[in-house]
Amino acid sequence: MNKNIFLAALVASCAYSGSALSATNASSTTALAALPTVDTSWVVSVGWASIDSTKTPNTGAWDATITGASDPCGDNWAGIYCDGNDITHIEIPNAKMSGTLAEVFTALAPIKSQLISINVSSTEEADRNILSGPIPVDGSAINYPLLRYLGLNYIGASGDIPDLTSNSALVVANFYGNSFTSYTGPVGGTDLSFLGLHENDGMSGDLTASLANSPSLFSMSSYGTSLVGGLNGVENIALAAGVGDGTLNVSWSAPSAGVVPDAYEVDLSSDEGESWISLPDVTAPNNTAAADSLTDGTYIARITPKTNAGLVGSVQGISEEFTLGASGTGSTGGTSGGTGGTSTGSGSSSGGGGAALWILALPLLGRFRR
Repeated sequence: MNKNIFLAALVASCAYSGSALSATNASSTTALAALPTVDTSWVVSVGWASIDSTKTPNTGAWDATITGASDPCGDNWAGIYCDGNDITHIEIPNAKMSGTLAEVFTALAPIKSQLISINVSSTEEADRNILSGPIPVDGSAINYPLLRYLGLNYIGASGDIPDLTSNSALVVANFYGNSFTSYTGPVGGTDLSFLGLHENDGMSGDLTASLANSPSLFSMSSYGTSLVGGLNGVENIALAAGVGDGTLNVSWSAPSAGVVPDAYEVDLSSDEGESWISLPDVTAPNNTAAADSLTDGTYIARITPKTNAGLVGSVQGISEEFTLGASGTGSTGGTSGGTGGTSTGSGSSSGGGGAALWILALPLLGRFRR
């Protein structure tokens, strides 16, 4: 029989008999079905982009009930990304899931060797995932060798953040906004760039080992915790009129604990943090800066500590307002900011005392949503 005729007949036969196979392997589909119930209609209607910039957002509808005939990969389910027949990314924040964190990791254990991204975080109160309880620590249950992105923020988790160095491929790991009480760590390995720990009230632990474990780390937020050993914000920021019209002097105190900064970024704003004027970096231990040729107005200063290794404070010290008058004199109400928590991260955020509500939101929350 002519080869082309044979192939055409084979394709037609498969189509007629309905015997075309699913593009998703059984273990992947079974793992997805074992997760706490997902509001699939919400996931599809919102449509989340992947944190992995190499992935094109999927928009396919989920099956109302996941069965052996379901084909998440072939049908491009929203929030699910695949490599061939294998599910590699499960990114379903705000999917109204309800259960425990242990249930999630138990469900995904059979495919942990292929997963690159797990995001079950929450960003909106009304639609949040509630996945309570601790991160399981029973041996290999938390060993995901290819996992690069882990999003567990604002899900109601608690307990300890254990040693997760077996997840050595991690680049982004977020645990913020939960009720974790302790941090054992470290998390990930040499590739870890973002570590979000903030807003876990009272969480105790030492970050020293994590900094040593992850030399690529340039964003680690831990404000609102009792963690020690990170890069703290500066203290006692003060503004004063300099000599001559339009001159402003800025001073501050180095962090009283944690990593010793190598330098400070200094910025001024005359519009309540909407925009910033950057002054030359100040090399530690110097702790003063001066600006001239300023117009009359009300100014605030922002001081961001950083290290020569590339670590930069994400919770910057923000001064109180200072009014610079035509004569070069001014008045201020004191200083604020720079105290109350360890935090490191990118220093490019803006907007007053809440400038670092979440610098890691840039790679995470901003990319999750289309």
